[in-house]
Amino acid sequence: MVLRQLMKKTTLYIVIGLVFASLIGLAYVQVRWLKDGLQLASQKFDERVFEALESFYDNNEAFIESNFNQPIEDPDALRYDLENRLKYEFDHSLILTDFELAVVDLNKNVIFGDPNGDIISNQCKYPLGCNYAMGLNFPEKQKILYGEMGKTMLPSIFSILLLAGAFIYIFWLFKRQKKLSEIKNDFINNMTHEFKTPLASISLSNHVLQNDQTAKNDRKSYYQVIDLETKRLQSHIDKILQIAQLDSGNFTLESKEIDLNEIVESVVVSFNPLIQQDRLDIALDLAEEAVIAGDEEHLGNVLYNLLDNAIKYTKGKPQIAISTESSNGHVVLTVADNGIGMNKNVQRHVFEKFYRGSSGNIHNVKGFGLGLNYVKNIIEAHRGLISLKSAPNKGTSFSIQLPAL
Repeated sequence: MVLRQLMKKTTLYIVIGLVFASLIGLAYVQVRWLKDGLQLASQKFDERVFEALESFYDNNEAFIESNFNQPIEDPDALRYDLENRLKYEFDHSLILTDFELAVVDLNKNVIFGDPNGDIISNQCKYPLGCNYAMGLNFPEKQKILYGEMGKTMLPSIFSILLLAGAFIYIFWLFKRQKKLSEIKNDFINNMTHEFKTPLASISLSNHVLQNDQTAKNDRKSYYQVIDLETKRLQSHIDKILQIAQLDSGNFTLESKEIDLNEIVESVVVSFNPLIQQDRLDIALDLAEEAVIAGDEEHLGNVLYNLLDNAIKYTKGKPQIAISTESSNGHVVLTVADNGIGMNKNVQRHVFEKFYRGSSGNIHNVKGFGLGLNYVKNIIEAHRGLISLKSAPNKGTSFSIQLPAL
């Protein structure tokens, strides 16, 4: 089975690698095609320029002979005339873009224009009569070339981006599916552990009680074990059902006016056995009034989950401080403990479903990673906010803010 799963993973990685290599190859081909296409378009553009200049020479022989076979007396007027004649020829050749013009004598003395190297030394340098030469430059040439290629280039680029996006999405789905599979396996393992332990205790106690020789005084303790473990099982089942109810969309709050202090006190009572055994300290600091609109049962579950986590994730004797206070139209409930705390990475994910920090297995209590996700959903359903402050080995403090009445 392990070998088969390994082969499946290997095959999947090979397929992903081949798709990725294909994308790289396709992108390389497209880049080469773009480069060759630009070079070809540039050659065609130059050919149109050459044809326009040949037409200019044919149509302006008299103009060139009368103005450039003798010293130039009025460079500005000549420049204006020459530019207009060139523009006329370029327009007829559909070269509809601005150009830069310079004229120099045979010693490269500037007559007019900007005699930069690109203009004078490029292949568009042409003689004017016997004593002068002109240079042309098209600043928007590259922009025109890209524009001409756009109709064929854009669909190609879009196709590559679409394929790349599809590949990234598929790869993300694969990683997500892999993570979900790991979460599912972890959940099943944890659930098996959490259900198996109390069932074993119940089964053992039941077996002992069936023995007629069991002393009457001992029977009470076994009944207590059965009762305790039954409640433990019921608690696990309730957690799973709560999350299932939230996910199904059938979740509704039975909202009414309640005193949050009363909920705190009733939940703390359920931990009295631990307090009486000196295995837990809970300090209360409750406001005079903490009236809100909410679902009493769900808010009680929220506080129970926070206290249960505080106990499970404390190495020594848990010391928990619970307080309520009124602030700016809200009631703030704070639960602080002296537990193992959380680093920044754990804090970022702690409210996610099934998430459990790597240090969460103290006391051999595994859990499902459902409690805090449920807490966050319930608080948000009450239009409230939940936040936490924590640091490794310095405890954790949860703060819940709910609208006050």
